[in-house]
Amino acid sequence: EMNFHDIKKCMQFADVRHIIAMNSPRLDIIDGKECIVVHGNENDPENLVSIWSDNEKQVSMLISYFQKLWDHSVPAAERMSLLAETIKNT
Repeated sequence: EMNFHDIKKCMQFADVRHIIAMNSPRLDIIDGKECIVVHGNENDPENLVSIWSDNEKQVSMLISYFQKLWDHSVPAAERMSLLAETIKNT
């Protein structure tokens, strides 16, 4: 509920999707040639792990992983509608 407004703004220019993934790392893929994987709580920098790579095989593997996550996600609007209905009924 707290970030509905931000997500709606992003949906104006991007395809935003939702997946329930516990402890999933943040994935950044840059031009299909570089990747950054960030794991941990970004509000706790002492326990944050970031890995950057331009290794072709690692980037390819991360692109495949991202695509699997994307394929199993749902449109953010769909998830937001469900959450809004749940909140309304509580």
